[in-house]
Amino acid sequence: MNEKSDRLRLHPVTDHEAGHTCIEIDRQEGLRIGRRDDGWLAHPSISRQHARVTHQDDSWTLVDTNSTSGTWLNTVRLESDELVPLNPGDLIAFGQVECVVEGGASIPAAPPSPKTEHTSDITQTEFIVALNAEDSEDREEAWWIFDARYRNLLERYLRSRGCRDHDIADMCQDVFVSLISALKGFTYDRTRGRFRGYLLRCVQHALAKKMGRETRAPALLEVWDPPSEEDPVWHAIWRQEYVIDLMRQARGQFDGKTLTAFERHGRAGESSQTVAKDLEMTPEAVRQAKHRVASWLRTRLDHE
Repeated sequence: MNEKSDRLRLHPVTDHEAGHTCIEIDRQEGLRIGRRDDGWLAHPSISRQHARVTHQDDSWTLVDTNSTSGTWLNTVRLESDELVPLNPGDLIAFGQVECVVEGGASIPAAPPSPKTEHTSDITQTEFIVALNAEDSEDREEAWWIFDARYRNLLERYLRSRGCRDHDIADMCQDVFVSLISALKGFTYDRTRGRFRGYLLRCVQHALAKKMGRETRAPALLEVWDPPSEEDPVWHAIWRQEYVIDLMRQARGQFDGKTLTAFERHGRAGESSQTVAKDLEMTPEAVRQAKHRVASWLRTRLDHE
């Protein structure tokens, strides 16, 4: 699902670069990523000729142009001169600098797909129903699901916003309480927005409450209409956590040697020759392992 956008924006989200301005990419000109004298492209991990973003045949593509520190798309390292599709919502790392890809047009919500929801044993809709349950046991179970699925996401985001560790547990509880309050009488409709936007609105309420700017619980319409998905740092952490969850699911889809080859060659960037020798595979088999797992990830990320 290569999104048809006239323009793309690269929004830096790495802690030390997050304050810098987005870079806009025009479909006619594309963009060559390379070290510059100022802004986030001045980071020493970015090569003089690092990568290139182009647009042709109604599709955006990304290619690593033999960079020293490497280019990653959704945590998968690209081979030099490897051309891959690029979509709004993708997470790119140029060396040590991470960026969220934002489209010139809004990203439509994908149709519901239980197979691609976080934690595959329960769908997002079933989770919403459990949160809205009157039965205390169902509500308690929903809390444990919420904690297992989103705790790390919330902790990382709140920490990125300067919250202290001893406050984060209480704030996570506030987020859960806000969800419970807003869910009364609510029917989940994914066509109106994604759950990540709804959850972010509750997190923003918890932050405002912590800073003393708000004390009341958010009303239903404030939380759910419209959902808030404008924070690129939130989106980046969500995407990272989603990839982690998909890699857990991948254990049931691929054998251990294939996943090890993917992790070492496809993510850590070790050479196919080194990995092949250690795993008693051929270099071509290592490259095929990377391709298979990366394609599996891409399919699920495109329908997130």
